[in-house]
Amino acid sequence: MPNPHTDPDIVLHERWFPNPLWMKVVLGLTALIGCLMLFLVLGEAAEDGPFTFVAVFLLIVISMIALPIVVARAHVGVRLYSDRMMITFWPIWRRTFPLERVTRVDTSPVSAMGDYMGVGLRKGHDGRTGLLMGSGTGVEVDLADGTKYTVVHPEQEEAEETARLIEEYRAR
Repeated sequence: MPNPHTDPDIVLHERWFPNPLWMKVVLGLTALIGCLMLFLVLGEAAEDGPFTFVAVFLLIVISMIALPIVVARAHVGVRLYSDRMMITFWPIWRRTFPLERVTRVDTSPVSAMGDYMGVGLRKGHDGRTGLLMGSGTGVEVDLADGTKYTVVHPEQEEAEETARLIEEYRAR
């Protein structure tokens, strides 16, 4: 039986925060509109030749169908191992760093629009990198090299539990 305190590949804590439902609905409707556009526009594009048909097809598929589906599946994640921490904004960004590089862990309320001017992978007013799918309680993690991250949890209790676990694993 593997020991979580000695095996560095065992995940000790993992939490994912998906897009809110309203965002998935909007992106789903965008993809449906893209499917409708395929049927309506491709007939016209086919009359203009094969190059136009392929170009219009790819443009609609990528911008109106594939991109909204990928964005709708985007999520923020925190994963703690015995010796390191990984934070991720799937599908575009991920950082893993040793827990001994963490100098400070705290929680604070975060307003997505007020502090980061939106949702997603954002830079805050103070240079802090924010990973957020909406407003909530942020787990602030400062590293020894001056890098600062905030991962926003939708529930305050979850944020406090994550901050407590980071401090606990860092102290080992």
